[in-house]
Amino acid sequence: MKRIVVIIIVLSFTLGVQAQNWAPTGAVWHYSKTYPSPFDIQYVKVESLGDTVVSGKVCKLVSKNNSALCDGRPLREAMYSENDKVYFYEDSLGFQLLYDFSAIAGATWEIYLHRSYPGGVDTIKVKVDSLSTTVINSQTLKIYYDTYVVPSHGEIIVASHGTVIERLGNMHYMFPWNYDDCDIAFGGPLRCYQDAVLGLYNTGEASKCDYENTNIDELHPDDEISVYPNPFITTTTIYLGFSIENKDNLQVVLYDVLGKEVKRIEGITTNEVQVHRENLLAGIYYYQLNSEASLIKTGKLVVE
Repeated sequence: MKRIVVIIIVLSFTLGVQAQNWAPTGAVWHYSKTYPSPFDIQYVKVESLGDTVVSGKVCKLVSKNNSALCDGRPLREAMYSENDKVYFYEDSLGFQLLYDFSAIAGATWEIYLHRSYPGGVDTIKVKVDSLSTTVINSQTLKIYYDTYVVPSHGEIIVASHGTVIERLGNMHYMFPWNYDDCDIAFGGPLRCYQDAVLGLYNTGEASKCDYENTNIDELHPDDEISVYPNPFITTTTIYLGFSIENKDNLQVVLYDVLGKEVKRIEGITTNEVQVHRENLLAGIYYYQLNSEASLIKTGKLVVE
């Protein structure tokens, strides 16, 4: 009898160690997928397909329905969780720590990624700023707020703040970095997450998880938009080279390279729209000019 009891205990302990809270099989994320020009909005669906083994580790195989994103990630990822930490596999560099839900405020780590330029490896620096919890579908989940610093060819190009929630991951995008030399598309923010335990959670970012919008209001070729100065330090002006008389509720919305809205200018009544830097960090931003009915045009701003 004692021998049987010991075997059961060992098996139970082994199963407990191998259990993964991150990306249980069947878990699905929906993120917005936004193109800088034109500013079409589509979606990326990420799904946990099941188990696989990479470098001796039992991982979850996580698949995306499309790629072409400025994070430079492949269509399929090998990921695993252990001791409240989530790792992903980077070819030839090994497993990289993506999230750490056991971290304390002030904790830091580095993520190493392949790049195409000579030397080939970039380092993303992560710092945990503060901790909290939230309740989603009656479950209490850990949260930490962090800062990502993304270099490009040795120069810092992005210093962004993120919200990372247990089970869901970063609320911008699962891999929350983009490079400024990319004009393909950027992922995020998170629209929906669903798994068998937590159920469906809709963040409210879109009317439905798979919403798409490609309704671009085409301008006459002579109807141009110009920005001066660009780059700018404190203030720049967007010049609208077309009549705004029949454009109701014009507004300009600015997004950072992670797709996060950082500024909104509403009630535009003139053809010159001033944009004040205020608390914007140095870097690249995308502006979107909207009317009540549709998206009109987009472009890029650079803050020095």
